[in-house]
Amino acid sequence: MATNSWKNKHGLFSAVRDEKGKIEILVNGENWGLRSGAKSKFRFGDQDAMMGLEMLDELEKYISEEGEWPDWNDAKKIEGKDYVQTLEKHGHDWENINGWLEINGIINQMHFTFQFGIQKAIGFYHAAVEIEHLLD
Repeated sequence: MATNSWKNKHGLFSAVRDEKGKIEILVNGENWGLRSGAKSKFRFGDQDAMMGLEMLDELEKYISEEGEWPDWNDAKKIEGKDYVQTLEKHGHDWENINGWLEINGIINQMHFTFQFGIQKAIGFYHAAVEIEHLLD
């Protein structure tokens, strides 16, 4: 069932560099907390950010369809991207009954994997402009 109610959370999320140079998504200026997953922070490196930014259209569809899309469970080759090679949806987890995404790509001849569920996809999507500025 598609919904757009998640789009009204735009001002809730922001992105900053942490003390180690990683990008961290904040919620109302605070760390992620235990909103989704066992880690209290939602942090990732520049390469993961580059892959996530390249997949914003796919993230929007995943979120809008409440995890019903993608409707496959194996890795699917993604064409026309500079970094991302495959997108895979994994089965159910405790974070969301509709599973989580795994984005795999190659940057500077190194393989990277970026994984998250719906809640973190929403945070990444809404902080995308700030993430892009941090990469500049």
